Amino acid sequence: MGPAGAPIEDLLRQVLESEAAVVDDPVEYVAGPEPRTFLATYFPVRSGMELLGVGGVVREITEQRRMETHLRFLTDATTRLATSLDWRTTVRNVAELVVAQMADYCLVDMLGEDGQHLERVERRAINERLQAQLEKSMPYAPQPGAHTLLRKVLETGRSELVAEVDEDAMRAFAVNDVHREVLEGLSPRSVMIVPLMARGRTLGIVSAATCSPTRRFSTRDLSQLEDLAWRAALAVDNARLYRQAEQAVAARDEFVAVATHELRTPLSALHLQLSSLQRTVDKLASAESERLGQGLSGALRQADRLARLVAHLFDVARLGTGQMALELGAVELSSLVHALVARMEEALATAGCVAVVHADQPVVALADRPRVEQVLMNLLTNAMKYAPGLPVELYVERDGEQAIIAVRDWGPGIPPEARERIFERFTRNSGEHARASLGLGLYISRQLARAHGGDLFVEAPPEGGPGSRFVLHLPRWKKPSGTAPG
Repeated sequence: MGPAGAPIEDLLRQVLESEAAVVDDPVEYVAGPEPRTFLATYFPVRSGMELLGVGGVVREITEQRRMETHLRFLTDATTRLATSLDWRTTVRNVAELVVAQMADYCLVDMLGEDGQHLERVERRAINERLQAQLEKSMPYAPQPGAHTLLRKVLETGRSELVAEVDEDAMRAFAVNDVHREVLEGLSPRSVMIVPLMARGRTLGIVSAATCSPTRRFSTRDLSQLEDLAWRAALAVDNARLYRQAEQAVAARDEFVAVATHELRTPLSALHLQLSSLQRTVDKLASAESERLGQGLSGALRQADRLARLVAHLFDVARLGTGQMALELGAVELSSLVHALVARMEEALATAGCVAVVHADQPVVALADRPRVEQVLMNLLTNAMKYAPGLPVELYVERDGEQAIIAVRDWGPGIPPEARERIFERFTRNSGEHARASLGLGLYISRQLARAHGGDLFVEAPPEGGPGSRFVLHLPRWKKPSGTAPG
């Protein structure tokens, strides 16, 4: 028989007939505690042109196959561990990988918030009997003061390999006599205990055991488990950092929401008082009243600006916490745009801008009217700020299921590499007006568009020339069936 179980005569005949070498399939032989892998090659033997017979070479490839298996395992493990940002899912994946590849059962203990107490968070076994026995071990994660091997690994950060479990080892594993009885029910024959470490900190412990009478862990197995534990610890640490970042962002958004809400009331009162004072001063006719009036006008402008900033922060906070509620309905965009331009006529004139509206037909969107107006006011304000003295064109169109409003200015334009960045929070365009805002208007506008199921982006004007074209997409309103046209 050949190494792979094929009749040797068939292999020899194949070499003689083809006069070419034949490589047989790798085969494993169980010789000692671990299987060994061999690869046989058969080749024709010649003397000059004469075929004399068949020769053979058998070489051991055990180490090569182990390395290939190890690398494949780590590649698969890395891919699987990267699929989740929930650390408990990561820990569960670790236990499943260990049992699938190298052990009969696996336990994972994680350190709590105090950095001392362990919680047994995962257990996985190769069959139901061991799994049921593992459930009994859940209360026995070794706590501070327990003189167990797990605690030693936790405190030293060094792995432990118990190649042969004996009575002394069982005593070193057990927290107490009841726990020892549980361990005896598991019947571990060989055990590895490896720390989960990331950024110089021990996060927990992975324990793996085999119950086979013929299987014993080696230093090679320990190295493989350490490689897995290192990857797992990084994944767990990243998941925890991500969670902490989420919590910090949520706390910040909640603080901003509360703070801006509290600021709106005194700002409104301040605005009312300043307006009342200005009306009083306007009734007076003197040089002093004129000076006071100018001061009050400046104060009112600053109060208005502060109110807008607070409103922007409030919107950002509500968008961040998912509390931005929209009141959707049928909104005719052509009339909305005409009305908005009329309302902003004074501001446009002050900026030296003329707004030209191209809206030849009704276009109805499913939208929240005040929020659409907010987006368009932001776009028009930007056009006046960055392209003063130049015209602004507004287009209302429809394209399939989409209602479209485009705002085209004749300013300096936005380079392609910055067209996404300007929609990020606290990003401001360059120029003399960059300090005049927090850089939230475009971020809020895009988020509002997306909350509608649409989008907002910027492009170069299709017809060429200077400036930018901001395009707002909104879903079109669909008339309920049976509604008369109109």
